[in-house]
Amino acid sequence: NIIFDNIIVTGRGRCYVEGVEGKPVENVSFNNITWNINGACKISDAVKPVGARRVDLDPDRINYAVNPHQFIMVNTKDISINGLRLYDLTGEELAKRGLYYIANSENIQIHNGPTLKGDGNQVAINSSNNVIISGRAIS
Repeated sequence: NIIFDNIIVTGRGRCYVEGVEGKPVENVSFNNITWNINGACKISDAVKPVGARRVDLDPDRINYAVNPHQFIMVNTKDISINGLRLYDLTGEELAKRGLYYIANSENIQIHNGPTLKGDGNQVAINSSNNVIISGRAIS
């Protein structure tokens, strides 16, 4: 039950939300987010933060951070993104990124975001149910 509302981000990073299989991150909303991308994000070296010192990492876990998307949602449920605006201050970085990578998730609602291009590279959905983007059911 977390709401991120009316936030302006300037940076080269991305948003990464990941729960644990069987224990998804639930009920998170992103509303009216403006993201000013001011530099390249080196995807080939991307890794998910390891978390707390006392957490044992699963050596077989998948590194979803290597997916070149602005929002990565894995093992999530009831996530809402409404009013995402992306501005590319570099002039070329957004052409290299997708918008949303969604895996092992359900009930994802995305509205009033950047226009999806027809090339199919902006959204990747794997093993997810009830994903709706701008009023269209995607999975």
